[in-house]
Amino acid sequence: MIVGESITFHTLLPQLAINQEQCVKIQDSLEKGMEFCLVSDVKLHINAHFIGKKSKKGRDFTWVQSIGVMFGPHQLYIGANQVAKWKESMDNMLVQLDQEEITVPNDKGRTWEFPKVGLRLKRLSETNKIQIKVDEIFDIVASVVPITL
Repeated sequence: MIVGESITFHTLLPQLAINQEQCVKIQDSLEKGMEFCLVSDVKLHINAHFIGKKSKKGRDFTWVQSIGVMFGPHQLYIGANQVAKWKESMDNMLVQLDQEEITVPNDKGRTWEFPKVGLRLKRLSETNKIQIKVDEIFDIVASVVPITL
């Protein structure tokens, strides 16, 4: 059963990578629906929104549902949409810059640029995986994957 979607992301500042295994380590201090600060710096602030569910065996499952990135005066949101049924051919990722949705074309290798902000988005697969980069501030690879129990 699919209960939602989750994001796995990697960034070059400062050698931060969050994946499902590492979420378990953070999970002890979190409750469902909480936000957690991952990076706080003068030029960059990254928060993650965690979701979770208890299994019938009593194990807690925790995933990153979205991340928020603040750099300069800008706010970037990368989130996984909740869906009833996962389809690999559907893009389940929501990307917003300063609260405006960005539509990233579904062509692998396609790049979308915002010169005024210095932001580049690159499609790494036809759906559910992108690279988001601002030179000398961050380079994030985000993937949306299905949650199954």
